[in-house]
Amino acid sequence: MAVLLIYVSFGVQEFCFNAGAVFSFFFVFMLYGIVGVLWAYILQRKFDVPALSFVLIAVGTFFVGIVTTLTVLIIEKLMREIGKSYLRELDRMDLVSSMPLPTLLEWDLMGIHCFCLFIHALIALVVLFILEKEPFGFLRKWEQLYTQRLLDSGHDAVSDDVSAEKKKVGELDSSSDSPLVVRDLSKAYSKKMLAVRNVSFAVERSECFGLLGLNGAGKTTTFAIIRTGDRSSFKQVGYCPQFDAFNMKLTAVENVQLFARIHGIPEKHMQPDEPSAGMDPGSQQFLWKVIARLRKAGKAVVITSHSMEECEVLCTRIAIMDRGQIRCIGSKQHLKSKFGQGHSLTVKLGSQSEAYAAGQFISKQLQCVKIESIHCSTIFLHISVEHSTIADIYRVVNQLKQRFSVEDFSLSQSTLAEVFHSLASETTSGSSVSSRNTVSTTETDLTD
Repeated sequence: MAVLLIYVSFGVQEFCFNAGAVFSFFFVFMLYGIVGVLWAYILQRKFDVPALSFVLIAVGTFFVGIVTTLTVLIIEKLMREIGKSYLRELDRMDLVSSMPLPTLLEWDLMGIHCFCLFIHALIALVVLFILEKEPFGFLRKWEQLYTQRLLDSGHDAVSDDVSAEKKKVGELDSSSDSPLVVRDLSKAYSKKMLAVRNVSFAVERSECFGLLGLNGAGKTTTFAIIRTGDRSSFKQVGYCPQFDAFNMKLTAVENVQLFARIHGIPEKHMQPDEPSAGMDPGSQQFLWKVIARLRKAGKAVVITSHSMEECEVLCTRIAIMDRGQIRCIGSKQHLKSKFGQGHSLTVKLGSQSEAYAAGQFISKQLQCVKIESIHCSTIFLHISVEHSTIADIYRVVNQLKQRFSVEDFSLSQSTLAEVFHSLASETTSGSSVSSRNTVSTTETDLTD
């Protein structure tokens, strides 16, 4: 519209010599705009960086348009010259000026171009509909085939808790009041890569379900399938992505309104995918309070996070994934009791030399003692539950008080982070793991 108004205002004769020319110009621009927007939206799905997508699509279409337009203009110019040469041979050049001007929307002029743009728009709509809705079963048939082949190729052992959860989910029917039920969810990206394998769990109302795992364990893939797999759940599920969550051109309120209109309000359950990633502690605390209020209001929340502290605060049940499969599931206390590798003992003494001596003493009195670190006059130890009971630990601590100046001590169960690291190390032992996924432990040498 702006370009058309500029041409009309300045009286550009090539586009505004009559009402038909103005209408033709407007009609072609509208068709081109519709086609350009549709194909740009389709092509941008292949890019991860918005700026790169804009540059390549805009520059690419510009140069393609310039080359094809120049080609057509050159051919038309040659055809006109051929006609003039023919009339010149007949010595009837006066016929050129006496010929009537054709209507711009005739088929041989703009008609064929408008028709091609219309066909382009229809093709783009069909492609976009297939990409967004995926309505045809045959488009997914190949994926289902090699997913089933990968599922049949091998079966990993699972814990009793996972088997019990799968049995519970299998017994649920359509009348169940659970807001979210995931049953035998599997996803393969290629003939050799199975991202998710037979994942089953149910989330009840007023429950915060935590989904943990190393990078590449299948958490985000599981979230994406839950979010898009069931069309009947549209406007009933809220999703908070980890990346590109906000439009920086909009205000905070406008972003909230936009997402509310897209997904529908109120949501029956939410799926925050690492929502606190990159937040400062104050913002994290605010987010935790918001999620806690939603849970108290009867919402079901499924959350994934790399922060064990966040899961300790928010989650009522936790599942740990590895290589696309749930390895264990249960409450925080259940996981600590079943998969915890021991107790953590922290002792504060009068000096650093006493801390080293105390470490040697405890190592002699108890079996399977691992000294994690010594910081100033405080020593941190890990004691295996297989060889030492809580009574044994307290007995040694009392002996320690008689020999050294113990200012304070604390004995605690294995933390959720230790349980997570223990399960992760079992599955990654013997294979190369990226540095961001490995857990480093500082061991202190007590020998002189």
